[in-house]
Amino acid sequence: MGVDLQFQIPFMEKHAALQVTAAMLLCKLFGLDLNQLKNKTSRLTNYESSGNMHLLQNKSGIKQIHLYSCCDRGSFPSFSALIETLKSTKDLHDGRRVAIFSKMRDFHYNKSYQFNDQNLIDSLNQSGIDLLITLWDFSLVHDVSRLSIPVIHYDTLLDLKSDLLGIIQNNDMVYLKGTWTVNESLKTIRDLLFSEFEFKRKLY
Repeated sequence: MGVDLQFQIPFMEKHAALQVTAAMLLCKLFGLDLNQLKNKTSRLTNYESSGNMHLLQNKSGIKQIHLYSCCDRGSFPSFSALIETLKSTKDLHDGRRVAIFSKMRDFHYNKSYQFNDQNLIDSLNQSGIDLLITLWDFSLVHDVSRLSIPVIHYDTLLDLKSDLLGIIQNNDMVYLKGTWTVNESLKTIRDLLFSEFEFKRKLY
């Protein structure tokens, strides 16, 4: 049996809360575990921060991870919302937090944002991310030289795919963030994780 959680997330234009993080917070407050949540949930997220969390376990049963897939919106506000939410909730997960980022886009002008806002860099440094994996031109477009968190960059999807399963540890929270319409790389990574890990259930 699972636990029903009903809550409503207020809309905040710039730093919108992620519904999965709200669920984590409620679990922490009530002394529950994310794995106790029921399968079926209602979508309460707003446009800027929508995404899904899946509980995955590899076929040998050694590793179990939480995959947060938010690949369909790679805008600057969406990235900012995720980073600020991670920053304010960094103590809610006991395992590592591994972020896999591709390039963010400004869809209105079809141009890449530069990661040149010092406040945004500071937020990313304080976000509680234990490892940032960047793909393709992310590190070229965005200035990651001032980041204090460990960064691994991959120029090719093939290299990342060959290393990823060795990088991921048990109880990791893996965040996929970017835009599928810019490139199919994040979808490929998500599909790789789904092929190597057994889908236990959708948490949010």
